[in-house]
Amino acid sequence: MGISVGAEELFFLILIPIFLLINLKSTFVNIKKLYIKYHENLNDETVSYESEINRYAFMNMYQRLSRRRVCLPLIFPLLSITILAILFPTVSKGVLSWKAVFIMFNHFSMQLVFLLSILVPPIISLKIYFSSRHNLDMLRKIYNHLSTQELEQIDRIKEKQVAYVFTKEFLINWDSSLNIVLLDEIKKIEYIRYFYFLLYGTRLKITCNKKYVIWVYGPSEAEWIERGFLPPSKKSEKKVSFNVHLPN
Repeated sequence: MGISVGAEELFFLILIPIFLLINLKSTFVNIKKLYIKYHENLNDETVSYESEINRYAFMNMYQRLSRRRVCLPLIFPLLSITILAILFPTVSKGVLSWKAVFIMFNHFSMQLVFLLSILVPPIISLKIYFSSRHNLDMLRKIYNHLSTQELEQIDRIKEKQVAYVFTKEFLINWDSSLNIVLLDEIKKIEYIRYFYFLLYGTRLKITCNKKYVIWVYGPSEAEWIERGFLPPSKKSEKKVSFNVHLPN
């Protein structure tokens, strides 16, 4: 009887470690599977997150740039006021008295220059703000109706690049200025040569319900013909160009 009990105990003592080893192996296998699955999900989320960010890359870039452009003109009036605040006391202690300074400032020409320097920059900022807000609203609408290929083309455009993208409904032209033209509304396309002292080239004027002028980079006349906006007989290889004439 004692021998039988001892044999059973020995059997279980041998069996238990084997059982634990078998379960331990399966436990490690399950942990490994969970770890791999976790990283796969993490990678999927990262790719999804990056693609979501990249999907709005151009719009986000334009939004940041618009903010800078809105703020930039406002620096001038602040700078003017700061200079006057420093200059007047300095001048009054030197060559001119306070009375002479105020008499000088009392002239209409001085007042006009001061008012222009204070009032014009905020007006420019407001114009930039409303224009950029309109363009951003248009971009949000456009993004919802673009194909994957069109999205990729637009979101590849960088701030310091020039590019244009034709979609089914729009021409999106970027040459540091954003023009979004609804193709169905185009009434007239003109390439106009110009010469302004040192600046010369050819600008593209597109007439829709409003007028768009593209100065630096845009579609050529041949591309408009290919898309059926101009008759083939009109072909003369005109394109947008912007040049600066520097004296030798």
